[in-house]
Amino acid sequence: MTTGNPILQLFGRDLQVMPERLRDRWTNRAFCYWRRQGFPFPSLTPHEIESQFNMLMGACPTAILHNGTAKASMIGLSLANSFHPQMWSVTKRGRSPIECFLDNSVLRKCLKKAFQFWPHRRCWNAQCIRSLIRIYHRGRVSNFRPTVARAIAASYSGRGATVLDFTAGYGGRMLGCLTLDRHYIGIDAERAQVRGLRRLGKAVRAVAPGTYEIHQGCAEVVLKDIPSDSVDLVLTSPPYFNNEEYSRSSFQSYRRYPIYEVWRDRFLRPVITQSRRILRRGGRLVLNVADTGSHPVASDVRQIALEGFVLERTIKLLLNRMPLQRAKAVPLYRWEPIFVFVK
Repeated sequence: MTTGNPILQLFGRDLQVMPERLRDRWTNRAFCYWRRQGFPFPSLTPHEIESQFNMLMGACPTAILHNGTAKASMIGLSLANSFHPQMWSVTKRGRSPIECFLDNSVLRKCLKKAFQFWPHRRCWNAQCIRSLIRIYHRGRVSNFRPTVARAIAASYSGRGATVLDFTAGYGGRMLGCLTLDRHYIGIDAERAQVRGLRRLGKAVRAVAPGTYEIHQGCAEVVLKDIPSDSVDLVLTSPPYFNNEEYSRSSFQSYRRYPIYEVWRDRFLRPVITQSRRILRRGGRLVLNVADTGSHPVASDVRQIALEGFVLERTIKLLLNRMPLQRAKAVPLYRWEPIFVFVK
């Protein structure tokens, strides 16, 4: 994309002071520009990859994880996301962000809102366009904060430890672990995620203290092949049943077990049970999960895990609210639990 294009240089405040007719003309130019460009998938140069990875290594774990709270931080997030363009095609609330972008009326509405949200930013650049679509779509699938993964791995495992993630997803936890002297084992059922994870690993391998291995397959099956008492930390965020349809693949757990109670008993319970088996004595199972409007996923996780673990603590993971919510004086953050169980 041509970063020198005036469309990409306009700040929200520039548009705010324009007469409405002139602002409408600029909005139409922005619409035509982004229609020509297509969806602005995030992309980083090798230099940017190394720079962001170094920034992540500089994030202080005790500043991120403090007094029972995991603070929101965007460091490293765009790096992880850039290897997973498929995340923008995931259906949530019946539609994907890319489908919203391709809807002419939606894109025009988003462009007209931009200057209100970001008066002090170049409100029509690629990053803001992605955020606008997220706001209109009321979210998209999100990636685990790499800074939080780094802080948890640093707090609950030592140098040379093995960290296993049985739903590796979009690489946020992998990236955080690779900033430390840890061996990360990632498992994911989806081919696209596995490809992205391996590409991410190769991209940072030269500068990463950590090592990794990635396995494709259903977690409840692959975990059976992991030796007992061989892992120091299990760190993951399992799917919230069918709250987000990562793909229509038959390997997805919500497709394998389409009834919640069956999914709970044949996916959730086995992965927690297998986690206890593979963990060394004193090892931790750290799970970020939340109840949804339809299913008590976090409550069931807690109940199942307490059959074989001791709940050491519950960390509050702070998550940013959308700009529109913040503008309405809603608290800046919402939070989800991270359960820390010890074997």
